[in-house]
Amino acid sequence: MRFTKKVTQTIILILCICTFSHAQSIESLQKQIKDSSSDTESLRLYNKIGVAYRDINYHSKAIQAHNQALILAKQGNDSSTIASTLSLLGTAYLRNMQTEEAEGNYLKALSIAKNNNIYSEEINTLNSLGLCYKQMGKHTQALKYHKQALELIKTNNQTEKQAATLNHIANLYLSMNQHNNALNYYNEALDFYASENDSIGMADIYRNLGISYRNQGKYTDAVAQIDNAIQIVHSRNMEAKMADYHHLLGGIYWQSKAYKDALDNYLIALEIRERLNLAIPMASTLNNIGLIYKDLNNYEMAINYYKQSLGIYKKLNDIKLMAHIYNLLGSVNWQMKNFDQALDYYLEALALREQINDPKLMAASYNNLGLVYRSMGDLETSKENYETALNLYQKANDKTNVAAVYHKLGSLYLSFDDVAKAEIEYKKALALREEAKDKLGKASTLVALGKIELNQSNTAKATEMYNEALDIALAYDNINLEASVRNAIAAAYAKLGKYDEAYEQLQKYNSLRSKILNSESIKKIADMQIRYEMEKKERALQEQKLTIFKQQERNKNQLNLIYFILAIVLVTSYFLFSIARKNKLIKKSNLQLAAQNTEILEQKEEIMAQRDAIEVQKNEIEKQHDILEVQKKKITDSISYAARIQQAVMPPEEQKNSVIPNHFILFKPKDIVSGDFYWMTEIDGKSIVATVDCTGHGVPGAFMSMLGTSLLTEIVNSRQWNDAADILNELRTKVKKALHQTGSKNEARDGMDCTLCIIDYKAMQVDFAGAYNPLYIIRQGELIEQKSDRMPIGVYARGEKPFTNHNIQLQTDDLMYTFSDGYHDQFGGEKGRKLLAKNFKQLLLDNSHLPMENQKEVLDSHFENWRGNYNQLDDVLVIGVKVCVNQTVSNVVPELESVN
Repeated sequence: MRFTKKVTQTIILILCICTFSHAQSIESLQKQIKDSSSDTESLRLYNKIGVAYRDINYHSKAIQAHNQALILAKQGNDSSTIASTLSLLGTAYLRNMQTEEAEGNYLKALSIAKNNNIYSEEINTLNSLGLCYKQMGKHTQALKYHKQALELIKTNNQTEKQAATLNHIANLYLSMNQHNNALNYYNEALDFYASENDSIGMADIYRNLGISYRNQGKYTDAVAQIDNAIQIVHSRNMEAKMADYHHLLGGIYWQSKAYKDALDNYLIALEIRERLNLAIPMASTLNNIGLIYKDLNNYEMAINYYKQSLGIYKKLNDIKLMAHIYNLLGSVNWQMKNFDQALDYYLEALALREQINDPKLMAASYNNLGLVYRSMGDLETSKENYETALNLYQKANDKTNVAAVYHKLGSLYLSFDDVAKAEIEYKKALALREEAKDKLGKASTLVALGKIELNQSNTAKATEMYNEALDIALAYDNINLEASVRNAIAAAYAKLGKYDEAYEQLQKYNSLRSKILNSESIKKIADMQIRYEMEKKERALQEQKLTIFKQQERNKNQLNLIYFILAIVLVTSYFLFSIARKNKLIKKSNLQLAAQNTEILEQKEEIMAQRDAIEVQKNEIEKQHDILEVQKKKITDSISYAARIQQAVMPPEEQKNSVIPNHFILFKPKDIVSGDFYWMTEIDGKSIVATVDCTGHGVPGAFMSMLGTSLLTEIVNSRQWNDAADILNELRTKVKKALHQTGSKNEARDGMDCTLCIIDYKAMQVDFAGAYNPLYIIRQGELIEQKSDRMPIGVYARGEKPFTNHNIQLQTDDLMYTFSDGYHDQFGGEKGRKLLAKNFKQLLLDNSHLPMENQKEVLDSHFENWRGNYNQLDDVLVIGVKVCVNQTVSNVVPELESVN
């Protein structure tokens, strides 16, 4: 799941469109206020504007709009309107984190609703007050108001609000960790929604039940409840809620150490949120996926997902969440012991938190800086940052974190070997942790103080502290803490000489360590399983893409071939039609001339008149000759265009250099188009090169070359072959089928001569198979000829048999040459004889020391000099390849290498 720039821009665009839409709605409402003829209508419109501003998080503007409405409501002296406006104003303040102002407006609204028996508004305001006090951390007061609302609902039969109020009460008990009470109210709300057939309300309750069970560590029950919620929203096609519930389910699986299930659910949530362009929720899911990978020590993947999330927050300019991600990136790098990188990220987070001036978040950043400086060995700077964090937490009256910093300072002073100061800091931490009822924190500090007491030989005191810490560890089922405590107790007993008791504690410690190591093993197994699943999905995706690509290329190749054949057929047909027509005209003209000549002999008296007629006919013949010349030029131009098409489908230079890096190709067609062609590709790191001589040359040969190119591409890409001979055998079968060759006496013997090499540079060997044409290898000044099979690619009157595969071991600096017979069959020289194969071999040997490109130049020059004034007899094709040390081929996609 990677984000592109385009996707991120789309997210921002949609958010902007949504905001713009709200802005248009607000502008329309404001215009309606100007046109309004009554205060009652204006009041209603101001409240609608306030709600619209609240929905797009413009809370200050919402407050202004509701205050305008309140002024009008008071002028109208309508108690119900005043109460509802005060309640709306309270909600705007609550959303803006101004809880005291929210409380004041809610209380005023409640008083008016009570005094005027406006029960519906009174219930709404009681619930709003409950939510306000919950946000203020005043749970007892919050519970009181929610229960008053519930009582009023039942008294006045306001049943439509009953389930929501039950849910509010259950949520409050959940935040107070009173799970039994929470479950009772959730179940009551669930029954009510079920009786009303409200499946959406039921889904929300199932979700809350899942959270309650999760908080109790009852993960199986939690999963079951969230599954119930997912089934409902899935049946209603509510995708946004589906994403929320899968995200929640991912967190539950994560807490229960079911990492793969956690990742699966997060990825489902991510896919939906990406599709719906829900930017903030999407980033949240990315964060949690990063946390899973961090937990599994797969830091590279964790960083990848954090950075994707960071990209979204940057686009939204959400400074607070940007700082959060920088903090997570710092944490991962700290765990990787990349302390310099961790420091940079922590400083980035601090700079952003200073911009929003949030003391608690700034304190957290200083705390992290203290940690990283300590890891880097800079104890003094570590102490300064811890002390800054301490001051900020103290100003925020955050006793839990103040105690945590005292504990860290104690640990730091031990690094300075200042035991006295360490003990002072630990005792401060212990006192605050007892006050804040932070049991696990208290146990950790007791262990630290116990070690100091033990080192000072206060063994009894140390043992007392360890036992108290052990009770806490057992109560919270914290095996890491329990292992640490039992190890410390064993040391204390050993110091007292109680070796049996010490041994017993060590046995329990080892048992706990085994559980901890087993947990780590589970993480490693989960990580491997996730990696395997991700790789399998990636492979499947790549295979799917490759299949689609192959089909597209196959379709394109076939279409190109059809176009080429159609063009040649049209050009040839037109050419033949034109010749036939002109021949007919010439024959007609000749008959006319013969008649005229007879007439001249018989009627000498009409010589002058007939001479004029002959002159006219002569002019007509010359005119027809001119037309023939024009038609000949058109046909030549068409064939030249066909040659450009044929050249275009030959492998380009970049591909040739990839498949056979050190080579030359001498290609000299006899006519405009050629019956010789070369074809190459790369499969699984092996280079496949074919040198092919088709029956005939010119247009007929070109037709055969296009057929050969298409069939070679199809055969090699099918991968249903093992060696070079297999490819030639299959090529022969397909050529015979394409040309409908059965072996009868009267059919055409069209076919191809071919050399085909499969070069494995890594193994330093080549597979060779040949139809008539051999392979030459020059090694250390000696030419080795590997014979081919004396039969063509096509029908063979003497009885065909399978082609022979030759596996040849190569050596560094070997030179391989494949060729058609056009070069050594050329007539020339002083006596007009053939060049012959033996002279061709000697020419290759004499120039084998030259670079490949220079060898090509020598071969070309020698051929032209030999030919002289003789016409070129046939198409010429020679390919030379030099084998170098550690030579490899590029990983080019096979279809792009094939000649189409």
